[in-house]
Amino acid sequence: MGILKRGSFLFAALVFIMLNAVVPSSTVFASSGNYYISAININAAVDENGDMSVKEELNYIFDGSFNGVKRDINTSGSNGISDVKVKVSKGGDTVIPRFELNNTNQGKEIKIYSKSTRESKKFSINYKVKDVITKYKDLAELKWLFYKNEDDVKPVE
Repeated sequence: MGILKRGSFLFAALVFIMLNAVVPSSTVFASSGNYYISAININAAVDENGDMSVKEELNYIFDGSFNGVKRDINTSGSNGISDVKVKVSKGGDTVIPRFELNNTNQGKEIKIYSKSTRESKKFSINYKVKDVITKYKDLAELKWLFYKNEDDVKPVE
Protein backbone atom coordinates (compact mmCIF):
# COMPACT_ATOMS: atom_id res chain seq x y z
CA MET A 1 0.00 0.00 0.00
CA GLY A 2 2.83 2.41 0.82
CA ILE A 3 4.34 2.11 -2.66
CA LEU A 4 0.96 2.78 -4.31
CA LYS A 5 0.23 5.84 -2.13
CA ARG A 6 3.64 7.41 -2.80
CA GLY A 7 3.36 6.47 -6.44
CA SER A 8 -0.11 8.01 -6.73
CA PHE A 9 1.08 11.32 -5.29
CA LEU A 10 4.21 11.44 -7.45
CA PHE A 11 2.23 10.36 -10.48
CA ALA A 12 -0.44 13.08 -9.98
CA ALA A 13 2.28 15.71 -9.56
CA LEU A 14 4.06 14.52 -12.69
CA VAL A 15 0.82 14.56 -14.74
CA PHE A 16 0.06 18.10 -13.55
CA ILE A 17 3.55 19.33 -14.49
CA MET A 18 3.50 17.59 -17.87
CA LEU A 19 0.07 18.92 -18.82
CA ASN A 20 1.02 22.47 -17.95
CA ALA A 21 4.30 22.21 -19.87
CA VAL A 22 3.17 20.22 -22.90
CA VAL A 23 -0.50 20.99 -23.57
CA PRO A 24 -0.95 24.56 -24.77
CA SER A 25 -4.33 26.21 -25.22
CA SER A 26 -5.51 25.18 -28.66
CA THR A 27 -8.02 26.76 -30.99
CA VAL A 28 -10.32 24.55 -33.01
CA PHE A 29 -12.58 25.96 -35.68
CA ALA A 30 -16.06 24.69 -36.45
CA SER A 31 -18.75 25.88 -38.85
CA SER A 32 -20.63 27.68 -36.08
CA GLY A 33 -17.63 29.42 -34.51
CA ASN A 34 -14.54 28.42 -32.59
CA TYR A 35 -13.54 27.51 -29.08
CA TYR A 36 -10.47 26.71 -27.10
CA ILE A 37 -9.60 24.94 -23.89
CA SER A 38 -8.03 27.46 -21.53
CA ALA A 39 -7.11 24.99 -18.78
CA ILE A 40 -7.00 21.25 -18.15
CA ASN A 41 -6.70 19.70 -14.70
CA ILE A 42 -6.53 15.91 -14.35
CA ASN A 43 -6.27 14.11 -11.01
CA ALA A 44 -5.83 10.35 -10.82
CA ALA A 45 -5.75 7.94 -7.90
CA VAL A 46 -4.69 4.32 -8.17
CA ASP A 47 -6.73 1.73 -6.28
CA GLU A 48 -5.28 -1.41 -4.66
CA ASN A 49 -7.14 -3.60 -7.17
CA GLY A 50 -5.38 -2.03 -10.19
CA ASP A 51 -8.16 0.36 -11.18
CA MET A 52 -7.63 4.11 -11.44
CA SER A 53 -10.14 6.84 -10.58
CA VAL A 54 -9.81 9.88 -12.84
CA LYS A 55 -11.23 13.38 -12.41
CA GLU A 56 -10.87 15.74 -15.37
CA GLU A 57 -11.74 19.44 -15.48
CA LEU A 58 -11.65 21.14 -18.87
CA ASN A 59 -12.31 24.89 -19.07
CA TYR A 60 -13.77 25.85 -22.45
CA ILE A 61 -14.18 29.30 -23.94
CA PHE A 62 -16.77 29.30 -26.74
CA ASP A 63 -16.94 31.97 -29.46
CA GLY A 64 -19.97 30.91 -31.46
CA SER A 65 -22.83 28.46 -30.93
CA PHE A 66 -22.24 24.82 -29.99
CA ASN A 67 -24.40 21.93 -28.82
CA GLY A 68 -21.74 20.52 -26.48
CA VAL A 69 -18.42 18.68 -26.60
CA LYS A 70 -17.05 15.20 -27.23
CA ARG A 71 -14.21 13.61 -25.30
CA ASP A 72 -12.48 10.52 -26.69
CA ILE A 73 -10.72 8.25 -24.19
CA ASN A 74 -8.32 5.64 -25.54
CA THR A 75 -8.74 2.61 -23.30
CA SER A 76 -5.84 0.56 -24.72
CA GLY A 77 -3.94 -1.15 -21.93
CA SER A 78 -7.01 -1.43 -19.69
CA ASN A 79 -10.32 -3.27 -19.46
CA GLY A 80 -12.26 -0.11 -20.35
CA ILE A 81 -13.88 2.62 -18.28
CA SER A 82 -16.88 2.63 -15.96
CA ASP A 83 -18.73 4.85 -13.49
CA VAL A 84 -18.76 7.86 -15.85
CA LYS A 85 -20.19 11.04 -14.33
CA VAL A 86 -20.35 14.48 -15.96
CA LYS A 87 -21.03 17.98 -14.62
CA VAL A 88 -20.99 21.37 -16.33
CA SER A 89 -20.35 24.58 -14.38
CA LYS A 90 -20.88 28.18 -15.41
CA GLY A 91 -20.39 30.90 -12.83
CA GLY A 92 -21.79 29.51 -9.59
CA ASP A 93 -24.26 27.15 -11.27
CA THR A 94 -23.57 23.46 -11.83
CA VAL A 95 -25.80 21.11 -13.83
CA ILE A 96 -25.70 17.43 -14.72
CA PRO A 97 -26.12 17.37 -18.49
CA ARG A 98 -27.35 14.61 -20.74
CA PHE A 99 -24.43 12.63 -22.14
CA GLU A 100 -23.82 9.53 -24.24
CA LEU A 101 -21.09 6.94 -23.86
CA ASN A 102 -20.26 5.44 -27.26
CA ASN A 103 -17.78 2.78 -28.38
CA THR A 104 -14.97 3.79 -30.74
CA ASN A 105 -12.19 1.80 -32.40
CA GLN A 106 -9.77 2.70 -29.60
CA GLY A 107 -12.02 3.14 -26.59
CA LYS A 108 -14.94 5.32 -25.58
CA GLU A 109 -16.40 8.63 -26.70
CA ILE A 110 -18.20 10.77 -24.14
CA LYS A 111 -20.66 13.07 -25.95
CA ILE A 112 -21.82 15.84 -23.59
CA TYR A 113 -24.86 17.95 -24.53
CA SER A 114 -24.55 21.50 -23.22
CA LYS A 115 -25.62 24.31 -25.56
CA SER A 116 -23.08 27.13 -25.43
CA THR A 117 -22.97 30.53 -27.13
CA ARG A 118 -20.13 33.01 -26.55
CA GLU A 119 -19.44 31.90 -22.97
CA SER A 120 -17.04 30.00 -20.70
CA LYS A 121 -17.87 26.67 -19.07
CA LYS A 122 -16.08 24.04 -17.00
CA PHE A 123 -16.73 20.41 -17.97
CA SER A 124 -15.98 17.92 -15.18
CA ILE A 125 -15.69 14.27 -16.20
CA ASN A 126 -15.13 11.51 -13.64
CA TYR A 127 -14.55 7.87 -14.55
CA LYS A 128 -12.81 4.70 -13.45
CA VAL A 129 -10.24 2.95 -15.65
CA LYS A 130 -10.47 -0.81 -15.07
CA ASP A 131 -7.35 -2.99 -14.59
CA VAL A 132 -4.86 -0.38 -15.84
CA ILE A 133 -2.09 -1.18 -13.36
CA THR A 134 0.36 -4.03 -13.88
CA LYS A 135 1.49 -5.30 -10.48
CA TYR A 136 4.84 -6.92 -9.79
CA LYS A 137 6.31 -8.20 -6.53
CA ASP A 138 8.07 -4.96 -5.62
CA LEU A 139 6.35 -2.28 -7.73
CA ALA A 140 3.43 -1.42 -9.97
CA GLU A 141 3.47 -0.04 -13.50
CA LEU A 142 1.07 2.41 -15.16
CA LYS A 143 1.07 3.06 -18.91
CA TRP A 144 -1.69 5.56 -19.66
CA LEU A 145 -2.07 8.62 -21.88
CA PHE A 146 -4.53 10.98 -20.21
CA TYR A 147 -4.84 13.63 -22.85
CA LYS A 148 -3.54 14.00 -26.37
CA ASN A 149 -3.58 17.49 -27.87
CA GLU A 150 -5.07 16.47 -31.19
CA ASP A 151 -8.65 15.58 -31.84
CA ASP A 152 -9.77 13.84 -28.66
CA VAL A 153 -11.87 16.81 -27.55
CA LYS A 154 -14.34 18.06 -30.19
CA PRO A 155 -17.48 20.19 -30.42
CA VAL A 156 -20.85 18.45 -30.76
CA GLU A 157 -22.35 19.42 -34.10
